[in-house]
Amino acid sequence: GGNGVYSYQWQQSINNGTTWSNISAATSASYSLGVPATTTKYRRVVTSNQCTHTSNEVTISVQGNLANIDISKSQTICESTTPEELTGAAPSGGTGTFTYQWYSSTDNSIWNAIASATAANYQPGVLSTTTHYRRKTTSGSCEAYSAHITITVNPKPVITTIADKTF
Repeated sequence: GGNGVYSYQWQQSINNGTTWSNISAATSASYSLGVPATTTKYRRVVTSNQCTHTSNEVTISVQGNLANIDISKSQTICESTTPEELTGAAPSGGTGTFTYQWYSSTDNSIWNAIASATAANYQPGVLSTTTHYRRKTTSGSCEAYSAHITITVNPKPVITTIADKTF
């Protein structure tokens, strides 16, 4: 439309569209925004000849960083016993709704998701080898891994038979 010559002005609103302000130097057909600090709506105003049209609004939602995602605690157990339940802190940030996935590793390098271990806490089964654990917390598009904890497994003592000798 218009006369084929267009000018552009990008606008933003940080109060859900109640008020709009022009973005300084954002006068191209496209706009590459930086990292917004808060949830912000954007739109483009196009002018040609004496006609003006305002585009639809696009909302960029900013979620808070995930925090308080640690798990407790490293333990030392005897071989073929069950460790204490691993508990996770109540996280904050993101959208406020959280999902979890627990991971284990015997070498603290290759991590494997534990099937069906998707609750805030996790009860490992009987262990016969030292194992490391961590938890991934997801909220909206944010995800973060806890620091790992280690369950050290001490081998059972070996009893050797003492021969009956007379002195």
